[in-house]
Amino acid sequence: MSSTTLPDKTFPEKDDVIDIETLYEQEERIPVPEVILHYESFMPVSRGKEPNLVGLAQADLDRLIGKKFFNDEVVDFGLSVWYERFLASSQRNLRLQVYSTFFYRTYREKGYQGVARWCRRISPFDQDCIIIPASHNKHWFALIICNPRALLVPEQGSTSCTIICMDSLGYDRPASRKHALNWLRDEYNTRLLQGDIGSVQSKDIPCAQQPNGYDCGPYMIHNISCFVRHFKVVMNHIQGLPDSSGTLRDVDIWQPDLAKILRPNLQTHAQRCLRTSQQKP
Repeated sequence: MSSTTLPDKTFPEKDDVIDIETLYEQEERIPVPEVILHYESFMPVSRGKEPNLVGLAQADLDRLIGKKFFNDEVVDFGLSVWYERFLASSQRNLRLQVYSTFFYRTYREKGYQGVARWCRRISPFDQDCIIIPASHNKHWFALIICNPRALLVPEQGSTSCTIICMDSLGYDRPASRKHALNWLRDEYNTRLLQGDIGSVQSKDIPCAQQPNGYDCGPYMIHNISCFVRHFKVVMNHIQGLPDSSGTLRDVDIWQPDLAKILRPNLQTHAQRCLRTSQQKP
C-alpha cells in the first residue's frame, strides 16, 4: 500500500461553539417547490406511502452545481446512487443497513420512540455494518456501527462491535458517537436480549478531507463508499489485527482525488435521470 498519507487534522466537537452555518451563504426560506424528479431508491429514504422514492425539486438539483451545501434530499439521492452501485458490486455480500438523513435527526429530536419503527423488520444485530448519515450545524459526517452482530454472536476470531465517525473537516465527534451507542443500546433492550450490551469500542478515524466549507455532503458519501470498499482493511487497522499493514491515513484507502469529482458525477447522473423521466409518456 502507498506510503502517502492523509494530513493529521483533528478538532474537538463543541456543539455550543462551532457554527459551520457561517461558512455557507444565507438562503431565503421559500415554499416547498414542485418535485420534478422521483428517484427510486433501494433504501428507505422518506416517510409516507412511497418510502423508497427520493423527491428532487429544481432547487435541489441546483445544489449539485458549484459551491452549494447538500441538503437532506440531495444527500439521500447521492447515498441512493452509491447504494445501488454497491448492490451490483463484489462487496454486496456485506450485510449492510443504510439509513436516510431523517434517522439521526429524528433520534436526536424525539428519542428512540421516534425511530423505533425503522428496525421492526430488520434487526441491527443481523448486520455487518450500519451506516448513519448525520448533520450538525449544516455539516455532514458519517456514523458507522461496525459488526453489531458480534454483540450477540461473539465468534472466535471475529472483530468486536465498534462505532466510528468519519468527518471530512477533522472534527472529533464523541457526543455524536454516544447518540449512536444509545440507539444501539435502546434496540438491544427493546428486543429483550439478556444481559448487558457488552463492550462497544468508539472512535473517530481519518478520512478524505474537504478543501473548502461546502463539500461536506459529497465528501461524506465518498468516505462511506471508500470505507465499505475497504471494510476488511479498515477494520483490521481499527482492531489492530496482525495482518493489517500501513495506516488508516493511506490515500489508497480514501482516494481523496476521486472525492472531488463526486459532485459533478452526481449532477450528470441526475440530469440523465431527469431526461429519461421526461421522455416517458
